[in-house]
Amino acid sequence: EELKLLDNSYIPEKFNMKRGPGELVHCQVAMMKERASPGGGTVDAIAAFKHRWKLSPEQEAKLRTLSHKDLRFVFKEYDESEAFEDVLEQAQTSEADESITEGTLHDEPGLHVMS
Repeated sequence: EELKLLDNSYIPEKFNMKRGPGELVHCQVAMMKERASPGGGTVDAIAAFKHRWKLSPEQEAKLRTLSHKDLRFVFKEYDESEAFEDVLEQAQTSEADESITEGTLHDEPGLHVMS
């Protein structure tokens, strides 16, 4: 599957004295994967979620304001089968299960508790 990313657009150097063709292809695939990943620097849980589901900056800003309970609900339930705003509404009406660790601190800022 990784070689399909190259799609005949890359040909390794034949006369590279330091690296063999396999190493050159591996480096090219790694660089292509890096380009498709979230931006450089530290990536928190919300930034990774935004990248995975290709959310807009406005939706990311809404996620950053959610409580721990609501953010966990969105992370667990969102799968693009429903609108993002509908999942946010469901999160606000959901009940936290305080019998498990994930259900504690449900009113605290979501990203801070999850980090």
